Amino acid sequence: MRTIAIGELLLANGHITAEQLEVALHTQKAHPGHLGEILVGLDFMTAHELARVVALQRKLPFVDLSISVPQKKALQAVPRELALYNTVLPLRISRGRLTVVTDDPAKSELAELLQEAAKLKVTFAVGERSQIAKSIELHYFEMENPINSRIAALVADAAAKREVDIESFLELLIQSAIKDRATDIHIRPQALASHVFYRVDGLLHHYYAFPSHIHRNVVSRCKILSEVDITQQRIPQEGGFAFHYLHQDYDIRLALIPTSLGENMALRILPKAEELYHLERLGFDLAQAESLERCLHKRSGIVLIVGPSGGGKTTTLFSALRRANILQRNVVTVEDPIEYQLSLVQQTNVNEIAGYTFDESLSHLVRQDADIIVIGEIRDQGTAMAAVRSALSGHLVLSTMTANDVQGALARLMDFGVKSYMLSFGLLAVLYQQLLRRLCDSCKRPVKVSRQELLARGFDSEALAAIASKVVTLYEAAGCEHCQQTGYRGRIAIAELVEMNDELRALLDKGKIVVETAALLKRGEGTIRHDAQEKVLTGVTSLEEVLRVLS
Repeated sequence: MRTIAIGELLLANGHITAEQLEVALHTQKAHPGHLGEILVGLDFMTAHELARVVALQRKLPFVDLSISVPQKKALQAVPRELALYNTVLPLRISRGRLTVVTDDPAKSELAELLQEAAKLKVTFAVGERSQIAKSIELHYFEMENPINSRIAALVADAAAKREVDIESFLELLIQSAIKDRATDIHIRPQALASHVFYRVDGLLHHYYAFPSHIHRNVVSRCKILSEVDITQQRIPQEGGFAFHYLHQDYDIRLALIPTSLGENMALRILPKAEELYHLERLGFDLAQAESLERCLHKRSGIVLIVGPSGGGKTTTLFSALRRANILQRNVVTVEDPIEYQLSLVQQTNVNEIAGYTFDESLSHLVRQDADIIVIGEIRDQGTAMAAVRSALSGHLVLSTMTANDVQGALARLMDFGVKSYMLSFGLLAVLYQQLLRRLCDSCKRPVKVSRQELLARGFDSEALAAIASKVVTLYEAAGCEHCQQTGYRGRIAIAELVEMNDELRALLDKGKIVVETAALLKRGEGTIRHDAQEKVLTGVTSLEEVLRVLS
């Protein structure tokens, strides 16, 4: 009965279509299980969406554990084994009541069991099962085995010239980076010590320093794991290795360059199983999501997602692809590497050593009876021309490109040899995006700012049109233990979507690229700056963060 209720609720709220529900029910007969989990497994919806619907069904609050961190005292109130066995995360204690996050609040006797263990009254909130399990492992492990203390002990041993377990030291550095959501680790040799930086939410932060005399040993350990030449120290080298931590697999990519003080090492951390997202959760407003979905229902043309390196373009690409009707259209991809696994999509990986490049692959994909072709990235002339030709021959092409704005993307395509008339006929839309750091919900604080000050600091008058008062309440970063004292936790997209129209096609036919982005958009309301300012006014991010990214 409960499974049917969830299906009906998902259907009624527009999370799935009747056709998707039918496919899921057929799958359930072949592979018995909860309907919600099957729908997530088929990528018809995300675990995040499912958890929100369960919360709605049970009339309970939803907690996003990617931005919420449990209190230490809440964790101490419930034994780790009990939390693991029941997949529940003690979140916080307030006014003598313990809030516990679960994916299934209907479990019989669960509240009674937790109340007996914690000696507190228990209330439930709903979260994603995978996030709950990961958070249990991560936060209980850190509470019982603090990584910072273990790294500090090894650094002290090295400083005292005692023997250091380099294998454990490197492993702890990577574990610490994963714990703090870092995407990159930089280990830089200097005269007095070697320094460890993590890139978290797009910014580098200094974390550790260790004695210079063990730097070569740390580099050598990485070389051995990556199977690169351990004797070579005078030329750049690249490699990679697998890493496993708290039931999750990661690919670690190594890049080395020689410096005057030793080899500088950069490690990119790539989860092997990336989570798919809903466009609105990434930060896109309803109008942007609907415009993008409209483009995805076209039979042919190119939809291009552009922005800086590391700006979340691939995440947006696959989140958008979920809005295409994959059940009625054959979707094939060529990627380097495959970052997101999407059910019912045929995904291929570039192999340049074997001669299987983006350019080469496209000539084969069109013979796969493809309706939609996804190209991981357009980065050279051959791929650009092949993508445009595929679009002009009746395929819908989705891809990404590194560019600083919409005009930069058009200019780069022309530099690749794509004629302006080909863009006029083939281009459907260009989505330009960047990422802003999201204010930490645990510590952000309100601040009063006058309208005049906002205007002086670059705010558009249109963005303030709906605000009647002369003083506006914004939020600023404070800093707490949950956000490593930065005031920010996680990132959110800001974007502008330019759909092709007759005016733009006429300009492209003449070989012209519009200089001002605002001229491409209706009254400037869809510019990336306007989007950023809306997120400041709603307390999602700070004015300082917007000025940092867009100035």
